[in-house]
Amino acid sequence: MLQRLINVFFPEKCTACGDNLLEFLNPVCQNCLDILPRLATVRRCARCLEYLVKGTCPFCSSRKVYFERLHCLFVYQNSARVLIKRAKFENNSRAKSILRDEFSEYLKRHTLPDTVLVILPSKHSFLEAMAGHIKAYN
Repeated sequence: MLQRLINVFFPEKCTACGDNLLEFLNPVCQNCLDILPRLATVRRCARCLEYLVKGTCPFCSSRKVYFERLHCLFVYQNSARVLIKRAKFENNSRAKSILRDEFSEYLKRHTLPDTVLVILPSKHSFLEAMAGHIKAYN
């Protein structure tokens, strides 16, 4: 009740676009959630996600590839880019929250191998938070 009253005078801002949030529990407005740029896998290599050229992957066919498969949730642009930057460089807990939730939903929909190596250049605190969330998921 108190939080709702505070929000009337000092509304929370959307982590992605900066607009006032109507629901203070959500870190991102519904519009930004709806337009998160998902990575479409159509016409992409099943291994590295590079665009196919005449049915062939220019990346995988030109070198030895030392991984089985990449998984990617978003295209690094628009609201996804803002969320990732705020989580990584500003240590923004609201941005981290939405990215953790999105990653958790992705894990529920996709079968991953027993061993997963995640290469994510980021601040140590963000990686610890993600690792804790993944352990809790397992």
